Amino acid sequence: MPYAPWGQHMPYQWKIPTQVAWEQTVLEGDADPVVLRFFETRPVEELYDTVRDPDNIHNLAAAPSYATTLKQLQQRLRQQQIQHRDAGILPDYMLRQLTQEKGGTIYELLQDTESFPIETYLDAADRALGLQSSGPDNLINDLQHDDPALRYWAAIGCVLQAQDRGAVTTALEGCLEDSHKLVRLIASWALLEQDDHDAALTCLQTLVTSAYDGPINDALNVINYMNPSIAVKTLPQVTHFQQSLDRKRLGSPRVYDMDFCKFLIEKLGNLP
Repeated sequence: MPYAPWGQHMPYQWKIPTQVAWEQTVLEGDADPVVLRFFETRPVEELYDTVRDPDNIHNLAAAPSYATTLKQLQQRLRQQQIQHRDAGILPDYMLRQLTQEKGGTIYELLQDTESFPIETYLDAADRALGLQSSGPDNLINDLQHDDPALRYWAAIGCVLQAQDRGAVTTALEGCLEDSHKLVRLIASWALLEQDDHDAALTCLQTLVTSAYDGPINDALNVINYMNPSIAVKTLPQVTHFQQSLDRKRLGSPRVYDMDFCKFLIEKLGNLP
């Protein structure tokens, strides 16, 4: 996703001395654009000439001379996603919740064209990512749609795209009480990126507090990606969740959550 950096902070990776040195170079402002790229957010699309540029340094996605090639590859990718009923169009947590609501297995959900209209979801993702023309009306319609997947992608679009808020804000506020926690999470993020929104902050804090019954990995990632001056207001909830993990002495499925919490506590606790 273009709101996430290429490099994710993983505790085992940061035990490698060269990784720590790499990050320190960036923090000290001594990194050139190529070295810095690992810590920056990704572009929506990437296209490389792997013969002339085997290290994939020069992104040609926006180059006019490669427009035809890019269009052809976009079409081929879409065909593959439709053919194979690409589950990656939705987060794992939402797929599990949809399966619980509709019954059956995730595989059965993906094969049901009514329950999982893949082409509709691909269009919604393209609108959110700016690959299809979109505006406030499109976002509002999707934010108010009966399908939670469309509401999720519209909220992502609000995070990524600068919009004249107005009615979009009202629609996002309605999503703060959505039946799908991922929609609530992304809607709260979108509102907080634009303003110090009390209801959105409370929503985000509540999602972390109730993390045992929610998309905790997604919530921690959002806190990591969002404006630090807002993210720091979730520090008590992140700390409480991390301490509850320590107390419960949970096994390996929660080790990543515990390490991620410790990373966020250190990051947010060291803000000036």
